[in-house]
Amino acid sequence: MTEPHLSNGRYVVVTSDGHAGPPARTFRDYLEKKHWNAFEDYLKESRGTPDGKPAAPAGAPAEASSDTFVESMKTIGLSEEAASEFTATVSFADASESLWDPARRLAVLEKDGVVGDVIFPDGNVDNEPPFGAGYAHGRRGIGQMGGGEPGKQPELYPVELVAAGARAYNRWLSEFCATNPGRHAGVAILPTHDVGLMVEEVKRAHASGLTGGVLLPLLLLTEMRGYNDPIYEPLWSVCEDLGMPVNVHAGGGQPPYGTSPDAFLIRMTELSFYGSAPLWYMMWGGVFERHPKLKVVFTEQSAYWAPQKLAELDFFYDMPWFAAVRQTLRMKPSEYWARQCYVGTFMFREEAEQRHAIGLKNILWGSDFPHLEGTWPHSKKSMQFTFSGMPSLDVSMMVGGNAIDVYNFDRQKLAQVAAKVGPLAEEVNKPLTQGPPGHLGMGFRYGLKSAAPPSTSAA
Repeated sequence: MTEPHLSNGRYVVVTSDGHAGPPARTFRDYLEKKHWNAFEDYLKESRGTPDGKPAAPAGAPAEASSDTFVESMKTIGLSEEAASEFTATVSFADASESLWDPARRLAVLEKDGVVGDVIFPDGNVDNEPPFGAGYAHGRRGIGQMGGGEPGKQPELYPVELVAAGARAYNRWLSEFCATNPGRHAGVAILPTHDVGLMVEEVKRAHASGLTGGVLLPLLLLTEMRGYNDPIYEPLWSVCEDLGMPVNVHAGGGQPPYGTSPDAFLIRMTELSFYGSAPLWYMMWGGVFERHPKLKVVFTEQSAYWAPQKLAELDFFYDMPWFAAVRQTLRMKPSEYWARQCYVGTFMFREEAEQRHAIGLKNILWGSDFPHLEGTWPHSKKSMQFTFSGMPSLDVSMMVGGNAIDVYNFDRQKLAQVAAKVGPLAEEVNKPLTQGPPGHLGMGFRYGLKSAAPPSTSAA
């Protein structure tokens, strides 16, 4: 019997969480000439090494990027033993060069069973957007891996430079995505601290062909107003009108933790709190009520928190103390979530079993390519571990169907590719209780309490 949600018996897989970005010096070609001198100063300030040598230029050998990738992970606690195991099983040429080589990226993704991806900025191999325009959101001294001096608010780059850095990355990303039409949904980054500039960049990014929506800046409230503030109305309106999803990717907006041995562990502990915070700001601020077609995606912050948080928000909504909110919000928070919010994650099996509590239509599987905490290069086995025994229609929605709808991918085009490279549904359905040796990702965990499932029965 033919199953219409499959393609030649295979799943159409779209990762809702991928990363890309060229070596740092490449961005000079995408900046307005008036910012070139400031860019050189930025490179000296942010890319200098202890021996005073500059960062590797664009086109540096893959080995250099590979070393940078490993070393960046060691700075946050990756042991020498774990690094050795990982490097023995992963091609760093595939990992690093896929960040800026679209042909190589496509080949690597297809080998992993993935036919489309949503692309966020990177920062693991000296390739984050300039002037703090990526996950640092305009802050000096804080990158994707954290940093900064505890107890001290980081200095901000001038808004003009942050906006220039955002435009440079978005121009590069637009070119990158255009090489494989219909296969990538690039997420535009936005300036900070100036809503007018944000709106302008949304329009420019949309006109350039970026279909992944925008990356919402995550900043402490001492640095930016909360997203319940009416000042952001023009931003929500333009994103809704243009069909640009608003993406909230964990990893930004956290306080400076420093570089002590426990700093990254504290950062990870608080990751989902800061990453999900815009939900309740936007919820109580009435954003979802006023903008019913706005889509908001919470990415790389797991999904286990959603049912409990939604229950908590509904509890507050029903309290006698907050009767006034029921005059402006006509639905419960969980109902707004079901209508227009999504969570993108490399899933624990426990989360897949809770898919109806989270919302089957609200889950977007992600590989976090090519980061080592994700599922690449073992995504097929990870899906087998996570989804075996579950109805194939449910699985098809989580691993690709929902993302296709949210980001407006061409379903037919992706299905044609998936018919050759997608994971076979019958293989995914077979129980798998152990992940590949040496793999460091979190896609082979049952849940928070256990690394292995007590059973693999359907839920």
